[in-house]
Amino acid sequence: MGAQEAARLRVLLFDGSANPGGAIAELLDHVRETLAVAGVEADYVRLERNRSTGCFMCGECAHKRDPRCARPPEDGLRRCARKLLAADGVVIGSPAYGAGGSPATQRLMAYLERRRPAHGEQPLACKAAAVVVDVRNQRAPHTFAAITEWFRANGMIVVGQARAPRETGGTGAMDAQGDARAAMVRLGGDLAWTLKRLQG
Repeated sequence: MGAQEAARLRVLLFDGSANPGGAIAELLDHVRETLAVAGVEADYVRLERNRSTGCFMCGECAHKRDPRCARPPEDGLRRCARKLLAADGVVIGSPAYGAGGSPATQRLMAYLERRRPAHGEQPLACKAAAVVVDVRNQRAPHTFAAITEWFRANGMIVVGQARAPRETGGTGAMDAQGDARAAMVRLGGDLAWTLKRLQG
């Protein structure tokens, strides 16, 4: 596959953390760098900057292929939906919250779930997808599983297992950071490989 063909592949990196430049952003940066080396374009979106003005829940979007909302104004979640439908893959990064993902992450997933067409088509099906969770509390496995299950419910192809190692403090923190970076590099490589195989 030539470099020009690979450059057409696009991945969205959603950061569901409320903390700009925090642990999730750092982890996603490692993924983005690895994708760039592999010739895959990566677009970083911090969800907290795309606050929804509120979905009207009119249901009209479920009956058409165009993701634009029938009722203005355009909000951040609608723009995210359009970008995701046009992309080849997605990575959702989220802190570990008790309810399974940050509020911003849950808003995105709920909005996209609402957009699932009533006639049964899955607009996100066969897109490559991965989860990045910063493991610093006991709810991390639940958050990881909840987002992964959402991917599968939408027919997406789940890539890798990207829970960052727990930071232990002291000298162990440096080792954990190195392990986390290695995990993200591996995830980016696996995602690029999967996308290129899917492209054929």
